[in-house]
Amino acid sequence: MRVCVEISTGMLIEAQSNDDAGLDVLISNAVACGYSADAVKAYVATDAQFRALLIASNPPPPISVLSQDLMAQFTVADYAAIKTAIASNDAFGLLWASLQAQRDPMMVSNARFQAGWAALVSVLGAPRMSAIATALSITIPA
Repeated sequence: MRVCVEISTGMLIEAQSNDDAGLDVLISNAVACGYSADAVKAYVATDAQFRALLIASNPPPPISVLSQDLMAQFTVADYAAIKTAIASNDAFGLLWASLQAQRDPMMVSNARFQAGWAALVSVLGAPRMSAIATALSITIPA
């Protein structure tokens, strides 16, 4: 497999299985797409190298959770603790309101999500939030 990669990142730009054409075709194609010729390299990759390039160039999507899936995990006791926290902390109340209004998936790696998670840990406790994370099949970055 002939491949062309961006030198600075190692990211795959193009791959061709036609071994009859020279590597310069890959370089020309990359230049036509806006890369500079000195920023790319073309070579014949082994099957293992090509698989590694595909994996590195197509990372898995970020881990996310829907707000309704998170909220579905809360028990009556959790909600009672949350209401108490809302009553005594306007910042937590605003966080709760934004959670209820959230419609797009929340990226677990996002700083805003992590701040909200930390606030819920402070209200519900680490063991309870760990159980919720397990139920949602997510890992919260440290």
